[in-house]
Order: sequence, then C-alpha cells, then structure tokens
Amino acid sequence: MVLWLFPVFYLTSRVDSLNMKLVGNWPFGSPYVLSYDVSRKALFCGSGGGVFILDAQDSSELQEISEISTPGFLHGMFYDSLTKRLYLALDDRGIEVWDLSDLYAPQKIVTHPTGGKARDVYLVGNYLYVAADTYGLQIFTVSDTGLLSEIGRCNTPGRAYKVCVSGTYAYIADYGKGMRIIDISTPENPQEVGYYFVTIDPACDLVVKDTLAYLILKDNKLSILNVSDPSNPVAVGSYSTPFPFSVEVIDSFAYVGDEGALTSLYILNVSTPSNPILVSEVDAYSPVYDVKKVGNILYVAAGNYGILVFNATDISNLEEINYFPAGGTAYNVFVQGDFAYLACDKWLQIIDISNLSSPCRVGYFPASSGIHAVWCVGNYAYVGDGGVLRILDISDPTNPIEISSVSAGDIYDVEVHGNYAYAAGWGKGLRIIDVADPLNPYVASICTTYYSLKLSIQDTYAFLAEGLYGFSIVDISDPLNPEMVSQRYVSGWGTDISVYGLYAYLMTGGDGLYIWNISDIFHPQKVGSCNTYNSGYHVYTAGSYSCVTNDSGIQVVDVSDPYNPSIVGYYFTPTHPWGLLLRNSYIYVAAGNIGLQIYQTFFEGLEENEHIVDENLVVLNSVVDICIPENRKALQFYLYDVVGRDVSENIEKIEYKNRRIKILLKPIPLGVYFLRMEHAEYRRTIKLLMLK
Repeated sequence: MVLWLFPVFYLTSRVDSLNMKLVGNWPFGSPYVLSYDVSRKALFCGSGGGVFILDAQDSSELQEISEISTPGFLHGMFYDSLTKRLYLALDDRGIEVWDLSDLYAPQKIVTHPTGGKARDVYLVGNYLYVAADTYGLQIFTVSDTGLLSEIGRCNTPGRAYKVCVSGTYAYIADYGKGMRIIDISTPENPQEVGYYFVTIDPACDLVVKDTLAYLILKDNKLSILNVSDPSNPVAVGSYSTPFPFSVEVIDSFAYVGDEGALTSLYILNVSTPSNPILVSEVDAYSPVYDVKKVGNILYVAAGNYGILVFNATDISNLEEINYFPAGGTAYNVFVQGDFAYLACDKWLQIIDISNLSSPCRVGYFPASSGIHAVWCVGNYAYVGDGGVLRILDISDPTNPIEISSVSAGDIYDVEVHGNYAYAAGWGKGLRIIDVADPLNPYVASICTTYYSLKLSIQDTYAFLAEGLYGFSIVDISDPLNPEMVSQRYVSGWGTDISVYGLYAYLMTGGDGLYIWNISDIFHPQKVGSCNTYNSGYHVYTAGSYSCVTNDSGIQVVDVSDPYNPSIVGYYFTPTHPWGLLLRNSYIYVAAGNIGLQIYQTFFEGLEENEHIVDENLVVLNSVVDICIPENRKALQFYLYDVVGRDVSENIEKIEYKNRRIKILLKPIPLGVYFLRMEHAEYRRTIKLLMLK
C-alpha cells in the first residue's frame, strides 16, 4: 500500500480521516441535557455523544430502555411529544432527527449538516431553529416525514450557543456578545431587532418566560431581563454564583447550574424578578448542566456523577432518592476478550465489544474518588481510584465486585506483570504493589522519581513519563529495591511513553513524538521526532506504527525508520481523546466526553503491542525449540523484527514431534525478534534473543 500525506494538508484541511474509519462506539459521557415525555414517563438524557432513553415510571429506580449512538458531541436536544421525534445538535456533525415512536427501537430519520457547529435546537410547529455557533441562527422547515430544508439564516456577531423561541422572536445566547433578539415572523428573512450586551462574559444559556428572559453570563451571574420591548431589553434583576453555566425556570423558581467544586445547583425564588431570593443550595458533587422537574421529582444532570434524582416536595430541602450512572469522562481503556474496561472518572464502565459495530454496557463500578487507570489480568481488574488501588473480581463482567484495596498515592497509570502491580501518579514516583495474593495487596517498594504521569513496563525496566522532566528509566529486576538508572529531559512536557523493542516513544504536550534508542539503558539516545501539531496526550506503539492522541484526535505515525517518522493516518474526533489501546488492527480510544470509540486502520503490521509476551527465549544456532499444550500441526507461524516488520520468510523449516516443535531459521542478524503462533483460539508470542 502506498500512502501519501503532506503535513500542510493535515494543518489546513478538515477532512475527517485518512487511512482510518470509525467502526463502532459507546459514546456516552457526562449528562449534558435532559428532556421528558410526560405521557410515557420516559426521560431522555443527552450524554456525551449519545442519548440514554430511561423508564421513569418509578422515579426511585430509573431503568434503561434503549440507547442512541451518534458520531458527534451532543450539545442540545429538543423533544417533540406530538410527533415523538427527538432533535439533536451534534456540534460539527450537524443535526440528527430520531423517531421515538418505539422507545425500545429508536430509528434515525436524517442527519443534516449545519453551516457552523450545531450548539442547540428549538422546535416550534414545523420550524426548527438552530444555534449554529459562528454561523448564527439557521432556520429549517421539517417535513411530515422529518426531513429538513434550510429556509433562512441570521448572522450574529458572537457565537450562537443557545436558542429559545417565544412568539415571533428567537432569543440567542450569543457567546461573547450577550443576548440577541431576532424577528422570525418571516422565517425566510429573519432580522435582528434588539440585543443586550453589557459584558464580554460568555452568554451560554437562556430561558424566556412571557416577558422575561433569564440569561446566564458564564462565570458571572444570572441576569433577568424584561423583553416586553424586544428592541430594548432591560435588566431588572440578577443573582451571582461562582461559576454559573445553565438555567431552567419552572413555575416561580430558577434553577442555576454551576461548575463550582462545592455547591453546584442554586435554586432561586424569582417571583419578584428584581429581587431573586436563594431558597436552596445543592451539592451535586459535580457541575450541573441541566435539570428537569416533573411533579415533585427533580432530575439533575450532574456531570461525571450521572443523573441525580431528588424528591422536591420541599424545594428548600431536596432529598436525593436515586441516581443513574451515565458515562463520565473516559481517561483510559483496557481490552480483554470480548470486553473493554473504561476508566471514566466516577465510574469503571464495562463494555461488551463482541460486536464491534454495536458495543453495549453490561456492568459498572462506582469510584470513591476518580478512576484514571485500569489493567486486567484474568478474572481481576486493577483500578486506580484516586490514591487507592482497588482489585475487582470481574469473573462476571455484569457484576464487578471489589475484593481488596490498598492506599498507594494518586494513581494515573497502572500495569500488572507477574506478582506485582506497577503504579505511576503525579508527584508520587513509582509504586510497586505485591498482588500475589489479590485478597491482601500491599505496597512492596517505592522509587522516588519526578512527576510519574504514565508508565510502560518492558522486561526488568519501568519507563516513566515525567512531565517537564521528560522520562526516567527504573530497574525493577528486584521489585523490592527499584533503582532509577537514567533520566532524560525534553523541551516538551512528557505525557506518555510506550516501549517497543529497542526504542522508547515519548509523547509530549508541545513538541510531538520523540523516539529514543534504549539499547544502552543507561544512556538513551534521541534518534527521531515527529511533529503532531497539537498538545499530545497518549501514545501506543505496535509493529511499525505509533498511535497518538492529541487535541484534534488520533494520529498514526510510521516509525519503521525511527530516524524519520511520519504521519500516515489520522481521525479528527468530536472531542479530544485521552488513552488508547491497540488490538490487532483496531484502536480502542478512551475519548473523554464521548466514551469509547473504536477505529479500524489499514496498515500491515499494526498489531497489539508485542512486548507483552508469553515468555522469553534465547536462541542459539538459529534453532527455536518450544513446547505447545497439545499437538497442533495447523499452527500458523509469524516472525517479526524489533520494529514490527514481518520477516517470516526467514522461517526455513518446521519440525513437529508430539508437543514439541523445532523451528529452523535462516541466517539473520543478531538481536531481538518476536515469534507468534496462531490457531483458532490459541495464540502465543515469544520474544527471541538471537545470540549466534
């Protein structure tokens, strides 16, 4: 395959992808917007890049009915109870319309592009109003079958972020330019007739009730405006909270969602608009992005904690009665068998990936602090939850059970090899935890390093990404007495490290990917680098390729020549991704606010990281002598060199004798190779050290 890519193309084009495609996702993140079907008592939760459809017949026990997955990040949502259609604003993926006549089997009607990023939608009759960011207000007609046709547009000076329609006027929260009022009496020719702009604080949400508009000025206050004269809106009242972000007005109360660390929901009595009075403060544990009140039940979209359900009979004294675990922010992922284990801050999400095109959640585990790291071995998952390593029994993935834990300082990354778990965490160095008895883990030793953000274990060495200190190498041949043997500074911020064969691949926050020759572990030498153009987060290397994540998405870097690496593939993602993992030709990505994304690549030799091997073997005189569990003459044999190139043509002869196999190799250069054996469910990789 010949691949052509010029860096200037990558910088100037917004073509979605090159040599990669999205094959499936479980796109759920923090809940962002809520809608409700009163007649069917169904709650719709816009969460990351998808929608949970929930049975709310019994508010004390929300039950998931079905899910909607989309390719974008869901900013806004409007449910029309008459047609039972759901309208979704999906950022740069435009608008989607879904038929929810059957809640158990939602059907997509259409995906339609917008001029700018689709931030919000509002439906009145057969007209759909879209806040389209830098493109202003777009107006579409909706056909009887749900198809869309643009008929009008009105530019706004800022970024149209939220839209609300009342009478013949559309009100726009115009991020950075206050509130704009647009006459839509002639939808084909909408015209701005008034505005309210007194501060550059971003206008990010609004609600209009009768002659009053409730406008959120982000990180400042709720402003209450009299809009009886649309050409001259006048401020009549306000209420400041630390970091206001959202507002909902129900009856005579305003619910102000805040992004603060402590109180995150303020309930105000606004019956006298000039004098809002605080009635209640609620600690929802996380930023509040939306609320819905149905009778005496209040549903709160509470960031990474999911949906919180309160009894609101007494509005001044809410009682929490239930929660629903939405997605959360996905930081890391581990794949074992048919399941992906997703570290999502407040949750460990367990996703069935047996059907890659349609992953589904089968289990979850709540965090006490924040889950950023996960590694699985057999029936156990090792989870970094803040400053605690938790060991879960995952023999039944639908019901993970914690069996033990040990305090080990902040854990940002973890790997488990043999009887030890190796943990890295901000400013805490390398912690080595004895997990020989999963019921009784304990910290066996600590090696003080620098920041220790991420790690990669190869043989008897731990490689640590150390932030502004670059990376360090720790000798772990004696796990009870680890010793730092070398450290290298870089000009960028070392965010992650991957080791494959004789090379370490260091991702940096500002300078792209660095490649280091580590054949001399005491004196690593930088041999190459690749500009990835944006702040980098994670790297995973396999064969001849390194896969990296950054602000724009995912990139595949050809490292077959470590001295001259080059970008050969990419995929722009709706939000910036974090951790990633390779299995065969698929890349599993912990994609922040859009959950788990699965991509297929089109490169030969891009396989899972071969330094995770079953055993090591020293080879003399080009003869490999091994045993297998049973007589398997149908085995396929593959030989790879240290950078992942397929050199199987050097396998000269294979001799079978019961469970013993003798492989004769042609004369090849000395060094490290990987022998892979495959047949049906049997798979084994052996690291070969060719000595003579």
